[in-house]
Amino acid sequence: MRTIFRLSFVLCILLCVLSVFGAGCNKNQNYTLTIAVTGNGTVVPEVGTHIYAAGTVVTLKATPEAGYTFDSWSGPDGTSISTKNTIVMDKKKLITAVFSKL
Repeated sequence: MRTIFRLSFVLCILLCVLSVFGAGCNKNQNYTLTIAVTGNGTVVPEVGTHIYAAGTVVTLKATPEAGYTFDSWSGPDGTSISTKNTIVMDKKKLITAVFSKL
């Protein structure tokens, strides 16, 4: 009986310590979003690397310059043919806005 009590006590202390230090939790995790452009146009957020908290929903917007058209968002982390696109930051991501000359 004492052995079970001691084991329970040790497990309780261990769980308390882990919860205080957030072991296994990603609530404070940040991820990078790298945005690039091919062709002529602007994007929001702007070209570069941005840092977002895990779970953040990011809205991407592409606007072609005069004489260009928006083709797509491409890359390993997102594809879409819409000028507006949303992604959820659940890992490090790279996405490129592709513009073509008319």
